[in-house]
Amino acid sequence: MQKKIIGWIIPLLVVGLMIAGVIAARTSSESNRAPSEEPQFTLQNLKGEEVSLSDYRGKLVLINFWATWCPPCIREIPDLVKLHKEYKEKDFEILGIVISSKEPQVRKMVEQFKIEYPVLWGTQEAVNEFGSIPAIPRTFLINQEGKIVEDVEGMGNYEMFEMLIKKHL
Repeated sequence: MQKKIIGWIIPLLVVGLMIAGVIAARTSSESNRAPSEEPQFTLQNLKGEEVSLSDYRGKLVLINFWATWCPPCIREIPDLVKLHKEYKEKDFEILGIVISSKEPQVRKMVEQFKIEYPVLWGTQEAVNEFGSIPAIPRTFLINQEGKIVEDVEGMGNYEMFEMLIKKHL
């Protein structure tokens, strides 16, 4: 009896491991997607208006993926607000793309931190334009021709972002 059970368990275990391997391979290839050389997206801002990355062609654009439940994202916001105030007149813009967050919390944070740069509702399609984003915050710098020139994984600060901005302005 015990040999019969073992005789069935081993093939089932092998089949299960094979299926798990196929699923892992598919997931891995999707999450390791390379960023588009020239990302394109159109998203809605908090007023429901459509905003396209192409609207900012000719400007240096810092794109920051964030969420209301993400402590490092929240710690970055005051530095981003300060950068926006200092560089908005110099062909520079920040686009905050919020993901996995509820509208009331987003609006509360925009008001609390006095965010003046555009905040957009992220979609999976927009995220896919930037390849694999396994964690946030994640920040990209898009040059005046619309190409990704910097990719910052994790939390940045004012000095680091300013150095990157000056490098590409």
